Amino acid sequence: MLQSHLAGVGEHGRAGEVEAEIRADPSLRADRFVQRWRELDRQRARFARDNDWQDERKIRDSMGVMAKSLERDPQMEPILRNRSRDLGIPMDMGPGDRAQPPRLSGSWASARFGHLSCHVR
Repeated sequence: MLQSHLAGVGEHGRAGEVEAEIRADPSLRADRFVQRWRELDRQRARFARDNDWQDERKIRDSMGVMAKSLERDPQMEPILRNRSRDLGIPMDMGPGDRAQPPRLSGSWASARFGHLSCHVR
């Protein structure tokens, strides 16, 4: 959905319009969130695979900041709940599971994500 809004944005004015549309539409904000989350998760996994724990932690902390930002956007929680597969989160994952990236905020998200938001101050 987000990519269709970005397609053909060659003019500066249209880019501003698209950005305004994204800010106004929780579904488009969720698309952007999922894209960024997945990119960070790929980076995190690559650093972990390479035993680069310092950079892996930086990525986890960035993901924690993203998760915490959801406290300011409660409209996205139900959308992201339905997109847990896109985020790489099993539906049955509980707060004690540590194999996944950081927890998002909110009631659903806090039950799904865990270990990294504690690093966010």
